[in-house]
Amino acid sequence: MKPRKLLPLFIAVVALSLPAFGASSSAETQAKKRDGIATEPGKTAGTRPNLPPIREFDLEMLSRLGREIYQHDQLAWVATDKVFAQVSEATIRAEGGCGWVVDTSGAEPLVRFVRRSGPGASEEAAYDVLFPKGDKPVVAVPKDRTLTPHQVRVRAALASALAPFAKGEYPLCKVARGGYNFVVLDDPVEDGFLVYLLRPKDTRDSVPVGGHYRVSVSADGKTVKQVDRLSASCLTLNKGAAKTPTDGKIVALSMNHVVSNTPVETHVFVSLQDKLPLFVVTPDGRLWNVENGMITAAGNGMPPPKI
Repeated sequence: MKPRKLLPLFIAVVALSLPAFGASSSAETQAKKRDGIATEPGKTAGTRPNLPPIREFDLEMLSRLGREIYQHDQLAWVATDKVFAQVSEATIRAEGGCGWVVDTSGAEPLVRFVRRSGPGASEEAAYDVLFPKGDKPVVAVPKDRTLTPHQVRVRAALASALAPFAKGEYPLCKVARGGYNFVVLDDPVEDGFLVYLLRPKDTRDSVPVGGHYRVSVSADGKTVKQVDRLSASCLTLNKGAAKTPTDGKIVALSMNHVVSNTPVETHVFVSLQDKLPLFVVTPDGRLWNVENGMITAAGNGMPPPKI
């Protein structure tokens, strides 16, 4: 999949002067080939970084969240290309475009692009990209430009989640162009939202497994309750660096994960994005398989731990 095209006028909210972890080291970015698996150097299993504990969910929930992140990211990507092709980025910018909302609450997904008519004005719907089942996406001008209450809260949650990063309170990885991608989901456990800051692909072969964040935000979208750093570094796997035979291909990726004793939802997202299984070793020495949108215990004959 090509690197995601972002709406520059939206990313500018937080892409002004964000701090960075720093570029991945040459050792980190050189994936190696072993038995058909591209592997990545990293921390030894059994070691954990000095980071605050993250919110933990069961495997089924982590898998579901990863699939939803992928769905929302794909919808936003396709909708952005569609609306830019039909309306043009210049027109959207001139109309005060400032972002979008992915809404999957209805029978068919909707990506609603929003705008402000001027400083201090409330956001309103500018264009909708509809995804009819079994048909191509359609760009439409909404008859009612009023955002739904849930869409208003989603936009507020995103703004609240991005604020501490814009202030430099948390480091982000350097990216080759543009800025981070963002996905907002309903919190599956309590009232509120989960806002994801997703590090984008720099090249077709790069697989950014590190550098992602999950931010828990209150139901009204105004209060950040917790910031979870879902990796300890800007770890990047590089499919292009794997030395495969002329007639061979990479069949899986592998990595160490040190911030929790199970893989996290961004591992599911990355696996779906690159259409490859991801084998993850956690600090307790367990091996996990992330494939087809699911996290399962792999190769150790041990049941998944109860969280």
